[in-house]
Amino acid sequence: GKERSITMAAPTRIELERFDEGGPGVAYFETGQAAEGNSQSADYRVDESVDTTNTQLNGHVFEGEWLEYTTDIAAGTFDLTLYRKWGSTNAGVRVLIGESNAATEFTVLGEVRGEGVAHPSGEGQLVTLHNVEVSESQAGTNRVIRLEILDNWMGLDYLDFTPVS
Repeated sequence: GKERSITMAAPTRIELERFDEGGPGVAYFETGQAAEGNSQSADYRVDESVDTTNTQLNGHVFEGEWLEYTTDIAAGTFDLTLYRKWGSTNAGVRVLIGESNAATEFTVLGEVRGEGVAHPSGEGQLVTLHNVEVSESQAGTNRVIRLEILDNWMGLDYLDFTPVS
């Protein structure tokens, strides 16, 4: 079938606690360095091993883990902005995009890392990777975005894809 086109008019926000359904190895990869199950929340996705609340990924995220998000994305140039609630200086994510809707191969769009320590008592920090290109072949409906965790221990809220005019 013919895919509908996606316009560049509005930003795409990915709420990081709302990763895809499907379980370990499909929607996420958990290294098991922390206790199994969601130790951060008694009432949000308790059947998953990812530590999350209903507002953020929290705490037990470790280097090498990944999560996937299915979203609509346009072709074009974007600024990628990560809202880190807390974390060490270099903690952040590698952003990849699937080459199809049933992605098994991914292309790295870039890395969004912290700029100094973000403390949980403060407002956290927004860190931006500028001028990231999403090609026509990568764009479309129900595209898979994968985030690979870089470093350990952090709280992550959302990732915005903001069109660059």
